[in-house]
Amino acid sequence: MSVGWSGHKPYEFADFFEGHFHERGMEVVHSRTLDFFGDLNYLKRFDLIMPNGTMGEITEEQENNLIEVVRLGVNLVRVHVGAGDAFRSSLNYQWMIGGQFLGHPYVGEYEVRLTQKDHATCSGIPTKFIVNTEQYYMLVDPSIEAETAYIYENQEVEMPVAWVKRWGKGRVFYSSLGHDPIEYKKFPEMRLLLTNAIKFLVE
Repeated sequence: MSVGWSGHKPYEFADFFEGHFHERGMEVVHSRTLDFFGDLNYLKRFDLIMPNGTMGEITEEQENNLIEVVRLGVNLVRVHVGAGDAFRSSLNYQWMIGGQFLGHPYVGEYEVRLTQKDHATCSGIPTKFIVNTEQYYMLVDPSIEAETAYIYENQEVEMPVAWVKRWGKGRVFYSSLGHDPIEYKKFPEMRLLLTNAIKFLVE
């Protein structure tokens, strides 16, 4: 699903992710609306759901269906603002995701550190790697797998970058990396993290 503010290139990201999934032999259904979230039985057909949209609104029925289908065992992947800054008024959605975007006062080069190197999503990725993108400051409640030092207002905090968490029988992967599809080509560690996460969730 791709919706939301055009400045975050939802359709360009959809094309990139669709190609990424096809390369791995996965069948893709792409919607440009939230309408199919209104059909719980339809959602149950999928192994993996990857909504991609900035801000926006989701109805109570759509939110309940998405939350329930993940609880039943369908896995969820979300990246960058397509999840961290989506459906701001939907608290249960944010609870399921495990984090909520607050801002990115810093944009530029920074170091990502893996904190659970033995996790399947981290396979083949260096313990530390550099990216150049928006660095998200978030409210979080995750099982952390990668983090960065965020320095802002004369304070330094350890800020989660990516995580996997359980939601009922389903699993949720979120990564704040990836403001533009081209970054997945510039920074192979970012692409491999996504690849590993997809493999981990569907196997």
